[in-house]
Amino acid sequence: MLDGKKKYRVKTGIFESYGEAESALEILKTNKFSGIIKKYNS
Repeated sequence: MLDGKKKYRVKTGIFESYGEAESALEILKTNKFSGIIKKYNS
């Protein structure tokens, strides 16, 4: 809980390029969700 409220996390997956990740993030943003792009180290 954060500030006494339940919070939820959504992970979308791994993308082949930064551009693909940006496109997915833009879709989230147009639906009033926030997000970040984090580098995946395999």
